[in-house]
Amino acid sequence: MKTGFTQLNFIINAITFFEKASLKGWHERNAGNLTYRLTNDEITSAATFFNDNRHFPLDIPEKSINNLAGEHFLVTNAGSFISNIPGNPCNTLSIIKIDDNLKGYTVLFGDSLHRPTSELFSHLIAHSIKIKQGKRVVYHSHPENIIALSFLLLHTPEAFSNTLWRSNTECPLAFPEGIGVLPFLVPGSLEIALESSKMFEKFNILVWAHHGIFSAGVDFDDAFSLVEVVEKAAKIYLLYSSAGKAVSTITKQNILDECKALGISINRDLLI
Repeated sequence: MKTGFTQLNFIINAITFFEKASLKGWHERNAGNLTYRLTNDEITSAATFFNDNRHFPLDIPEKSINNLAGEHFLVTNAGSFISNIPGNPCNTLSIIKIDDNLKGYTVLFGDSLHRPTSELFSHLIAHSIKIKQGKRVVYHSHPENIIALSFLLLHTPEAFSNTLWRSNTECPLAFPEGIGVLPFLVPGSLEIALESSKMFEKFNILVWAHHGIFSAGVDFDDAFSLVEVVEKAAKIYLLYSSAGKAVSTITKQNILDECKALGISINRDLLI
């Protein structure tokens, strides 16, 4: 392990994140990935550990990431097990820099045997959209209850948002804009990255049906807690819907009253 690298503040925060995520059981085998956009101070503090200079092309339409030129990202490596990252971050994480001309990226820190996550396209396009909102973390995981829900609900933001808003009073507060959802598309493909970008224009949470979930947060805690809230609500829905006919529910008016009292602007275009 490279002396000092694990003492960088953003690496400490990342390791704490991966420890929590691993305990949740959302990352079977090498499932899931994460990218974090570094601050200028973090780039400076990490520069002494830069040990790589591999360059790879980016086959993404430049207009999709035109505000990421020169940005640095901490990324999980392809094939890495999330559960192994806390004990071996130097071989499971990389730091990359996007070319100024947006045609590729350079690995500045990492294990020469591994490349960044195969879903890098989806991450970068999401970052390009979320950068204007100050969001630095894009996180992908495989929570079982939200995946199960994608077999039961129509693959529309209306269906997912209302089901979850009505399953836990925390949900309208955590994601008042609602939740995006896509039907099955090939993971890691440019197609799913571009389709995801349309959803990230509107939402901070995106379900890939039968696969998993993405969240975008201002920091590690924000990105993690969004998934936590969604997954718990999905579990509650599955529990009560399988137990029999519900005799009470969270109504539209309940949601409106709660949001009014707490100064939250709910997405009325989705609320039904």
